[in-house]
Amino acid sequence: GYFQSWKYFTDIQSHLRGSLNFKPHVEATASEFIRGEVTKHTNLDDGQYILIGIHVRRGDAIKNVKLLKYGYAIVPSSYYEHAVEHLARRFNELPLVFIVCSDDVEWSKKNLHHLRQNFIFSEGNSDAVDLAILAKCKHVIMSMGTFGWWGAWLSGGDAVYYKNWPRKGSQLEKSFDKGDYFLRHWIAIE
Repeated sequence: GYFQSWKYFTDIQSHLRGSLNFKPHVEATASEFIRGEVTKHTNLDDGQYILIGIHVRRGDAIKNVKLLKYGYAIVPSSYYEHAVEHLARRFNELPLVFIVCSDDVEWSKKNLHHLRQNFIFSEGNSDAVDLAILAKCKHVIMSMGTFGWWGAWLSGGDAVYYKNWPRKGSQLEKSFDKGDYFLRHWIAIE
């Protein structure tokens, strides 16, 4: 039952990217949020930085024992630290600005704010706006699941994903083909 694969639309990828548009109010809210928060938290002007989205999914995975037994893995803060450092080494020509979209903003603030300068947390935005924010980023660090995957795919840049998802030996891992799910140029990090 996993019908999400980049292989379904390789031949129409550019057409699909052009066809998938956010509603105007969602697009505007995401753009205003990015512009306003970058201005508020940095001294950088538009075009003088690389915007990297971070998707942190925790809420339902922590609370749902069935998901954990099935093979979902709680992504540790060390993964985000390694992913941030990887992208910082890879893209060092301009300052990086990170925008965190999460279903657990408090955990994200507590565990991620110290990683680097220029960390912004999306608070009070709808899921649709958070997805639009991720799509507007040059690159994305994703946790697990469909939401982060679409944010990374829509951004069109490099994506970093958690190497240990699904959990090794789990039922989910046995029914899941990473080669169908993660694009070849995406980067696996522990």
